[in-house]
Amino acid sequence: MSGHVLVTGGTGLIGPAIVSRLLQAGCSLTLLSRRPPQISSERLRWIAADLTANPESALKQVAAVDAVVHAAAAISDACDARSLANLFDTNLRASDALFRWCGERAVKRVVFLSSLSVLSRPLQAPIGETHPVGPTTPYGMSKLWSEEQLRRVAREHAFTPVILRISSPIPSTFEALPRTVVKIWIEAAIGNKPLKVFGSGSRSQDFVACTDVAEAVFQALLAPEANGVYHIGSGVPLSMRELAQLIARFRNTPIVYEGVDPNESDRWELSLEKARNDLHYVPKWSGPQIIDSLLRTVL
Repeated sequence: MSGHVLVTGGTGLIGPAIVSRLLQAGCSLTLLSRRPPQISSERLRWIAADLTANPESALKQVAAVDAVVHAAAAISDACDARSLANLFDTNLRASDALFRWCGERAVKRVVFLSSLSVLSRPLQAPIGETHPVGPTTPYGMSKLWSEEQLRRVAREHAFTPVILRISSPIPSTFEALPRTVVKIWIEAAIGNKPLKVFGSGSRSQDFVACTDVAEAVFQALLAPEANGVYHIGSGVPLSMRELAQLIARFRNTPIVYEGVDPNESDRWELSLEKARNDLHYVPKWSGPQIIDSLLRTVL
């Protein structure tokens, strides 16, 4: 693939894998971020800018591009004033400015990394792209608003919007892990402390490798038929009980069950058929393989 791509969030959780994959494919990149990229390349231009502080000023520094990958996001659901302000500035105001900039600059394709948190409960089985939306968290609401705003601007300016709803992304290194249950349990195992599982541990999640997400992004830029919403995951759900067992066995760590899991009934059984058909997306890593590989680097 040739062409010039603007990437936001290139130094975040999924961004480095996206940058690496697009450079590997021969793309020229402009990376807009506060922190410098982890990769150096003559085809990579880094613009040190804060898209959330003054998005219009930051975007004025960007030359013409063929496509945009918008991966920058605030993820906190703390519901305090500071977290809500960060969600507004990053996921709403900055996204709106970026999408409108894409329209004004005649960008051909915009790939937006959204989240399965936009979906309503109860969950269908399997979970397809027609599943009803109805987020219950500020983060999920901000992602759904951005999806809708992207569609509105794309219709107005006639460019192609691609929305990738990502399940639970896992990077290749322990250091890059966000502080979710995976990191908390690995830290507990390292400290020889019991892993605490709420409820029976039957709730399942779909853990997906960041490198597989990056491949989906690349295919979304490449495939001419790519348009609309796609669910991106591993396609192999992993229960909390199974996750705890995978982590515990490396250090012979005990597992304790306590309390109640309010989301006990959740079963993240994703349908990847649309992504497979349109994006030729076939994940290389299943949830257990991802966790096993991650553990071998830290335990």
